[in-house]
Amino acid sequence: MSSLYRKKSKLFYSVIRVRVGSPAQGKKKAVYIKLDTNVYSVAKKRNAVVNKEETKIRAEIKRGQASKSDLLNINNLIEWEWLKNDGSATSIKLHTLSEYIDKFIAFQKVKQRKETTINAYWYALKKFQDALGSNVLISDINDEHIDIFIKYLEDRGLNLVSVDSNLKAVSAFMHWCQRRAYIDRIPTIDLFRPIIEDKWLTESEYNAILNFEYKPIPNNYHNKLSLNYKRYAKVFKLYAETGMRLSEGFNGILTESDDGIWLAIPNAKSKSGKGRTILLNEEQRDTIQMMQRLWYENGCTKQHIKYYSRMFRKVCDKLGIPKNKSFHSLRHYFGKTMVTITGSVYKVAGLMGHSSVRVTEESYVKGFDPKSTLRDFPSLKKYLTIPKNGQNKGVGIPNWAYSDLDFVDSSSVN
Repeated sequence: MSSLYRKKSKLFYSVIRVRVGSPAQGKKKAVYIKLDTNVYSVAKKRNAVVNKEETKIRAEIKRGQASKSDLLNINNLIEWEWLKNDGSATSIKLHTLSEYIDKFIAFQKVKQRKETTINAYWYALKKFQDALGSNVLISDINDEHIDIFIKYLEDRGLNLVSVDSNLKAVSAFMHWCQRRAYIDRIPTIDLFRPIIEDKWLTESEYNAILNFEYKPIPNNYHNKLSLNYKRYAKVFKLYAETGMRLSEGFNGILTESDDGIWLAIPNAKSKSGKGRTILLNEEQRDTIQMMQRLWYENGCTKQHIKYYSRMFRKVCDKLGIPKNKSFHSLRHYFGKTMVTITGSVYKVAGLMGHSSVRVTEESYVKGFDPKSTLRDFPSLKKYLTIPKNGQNKGVGIPNWAYSDLDFVDSSSVN
């Protein structure tokens, strides 16, 4: 807690000591708050106000909502009542949107968020700043400003999914500001939550892709890589069977031991920031070795990785598969089938490396429909039959899947 200190000028100061560095070896740094009085009783009251604000910030640090830098810069954050000319109470200083965006981004770096996450926040908030103006006060932002921002995005041709993504970033930013008492209330931010068509492949689409006979174009880049379509098909099969993201197959580390063949995905190479290990069979291992070898031979470029995605889409076009299906649909194929087989969103969230089980629920469980699942995945029929007496035996879809549905026994579905 802050203590009183009297300088040679006879004026009192509050002193806050902040440990910088490790608890064992770090040193304490003193921060001085001018109390602007030489009367002890007045200084004592003003020091109590400093103590109150210090306690708030330290509590936020424990909750991970603030950092020690906020204590070190407390004079820049707080406008002390005794240093004001209008006689008003101690309050947070009025700052612009631009200033707090910089603070928010700096905080994300302190929390060691992934670079892609930080960049996504920065680009979205830069648009927010461009729409409202950099000098608007953070405390003045209201519902009308959010409407202005939405119109700004729509005028620039962004679709609903992109608008939603930008609004989510602004919402995260405004909640951060409120937790730190920079604003009193958060403006209403209604997400559009557009309805997105199912992006997983059906069984028939998946089988058609694997069995497709692709004739390479002469002098095409694919030929330079010495890749025929059968090799591409092996790659597609690998991703459908493991649920990996495209880059993970190239960045993963292969290891073999008595308990199996494993592909380790490092934390830094996972979109969610959570690494995981994937159990492989020999065919999958050989496919990954082939992929990584060709990647190294071609300079480990992102361009090389993207060619797998482009080849996938070319085949989809030739087969008449809808435009909303992409290479990532192989991952969705895995997620949909595994949720159906295991009946456990927790297992599938772990297998897919999701940051939260909510991601799995939103993608594969919400609005689950057994009839359409049978239509798209007929081989999963046995997992969708309700056992007699309504009991769920062994693996399979648990009872939550049927709670709000008039389900017809799978034996009656073609």
